[in-house]
Amino acid sequence: MDDVSKPGEDHDQRFLTFKSDGRLYAVPAASVTEVVRLPPIARVPQAPRSLMGLANLRGSVLPVASVRALLGRDEAIATHASRLIVLDGRAVALAVDEVSSLVRVARHIYVPGLAWLRRRIWKNPDASPYALAPKRFDAWYAAAKAVDSKVLLQSGARRRDRTLGILSIITSRMTSMTLSLLILHAVGEPITVRFVAGYTVGSFLIYMLSTLVPMGLGISEGGNYELFRALGENPARGVTLVLARRVTQIVYAAIGLVLMTASETVQRARERHRTRSAASDLLAPPAATPLDAGPRMSASSVATPGPATPGTPTASSLTG
Repeated sequence: MDDVSKPGEDHDQRFLTFKSDGRLYAVPAASVTEVVRLPPIARVPQAPRSLMGLANLRGSVLPVASVRALLGRDEAIATHASRLIVLDGRAVALAVDEVSSLVRVARHIYVPGLAWLRRRIWKNPDASPYALAPKRFDAWYAAAKAVDSKVLLQSGARRRDRTLGILSIITSRMTSMTLSLLILHAVGEPITVRFVAGYTVGSFLIYMLSTLVPMGLGISEGGNYELFRALGENPARGVTLVLARRVTQIVYAAIGLVLMTASETVQRARERHRTRSAASDLLAPPAATPLDAGPRMSASSVATPGPATPGTPTASSLTG
């Protein structure tokens, strides 16, 4: 089976979706050989909890791993909907509660009018109509894959990388919290130890819930309103804080967009300049070499020989 997730292919990516403990998951279709009903499984003594045992699949012994156990959840009784997902190469099979469907995911998002806009701004006749151009996707794929492997400590990773990542997240959250307190102080909210402690815990829970919807719309406003009311403060200030944070996010996004556009414009201008310079060098005629280049020789110096050196044959001696 071909690898549908390989960069550079034109078709979409395909994923096999399945359910485990009521949650939906997916694996690349290229990694799946077949899906079969759950066969009888022979338990292996002293095996890891995630290894359910061994199954006989048409005469081949196949290790079976439980997705529930891999995710740290309790085992469930197998039902008629339980399936076995045999992975490519038959190195292992995954026991799942239910297989849902085979879905397609577009590798590139087509945006109408984007190619025209890029041609007008960057004067690029080969502008891509996709949100992420295929060439750029191919260029970023390897770098993104390397970052993913490092985060998972799979290859080329050091524990220092993960430590730096955790410290970066903590620094980001501390900076966000400081900005929120500064905004509250600016609108007249008294900053006390009790308020900071309650707001820190409550805002973290609201932040986790707000990730369930885009930009936390509704959850952030309602959550901060109830949080400030529970802390005995003015609930309107909680909503004001959320709106102020949204304004700052929009400003940050606008600044980033301007910087990215300026950087892209400068880079494309440099590429066009290099292309024109190379073309002009190829079309320029070669420089003419002057005929009178080099030291001049007079007629007397050619016709009048100098004094003969002893032992040097002369013209008369050669002809005589």
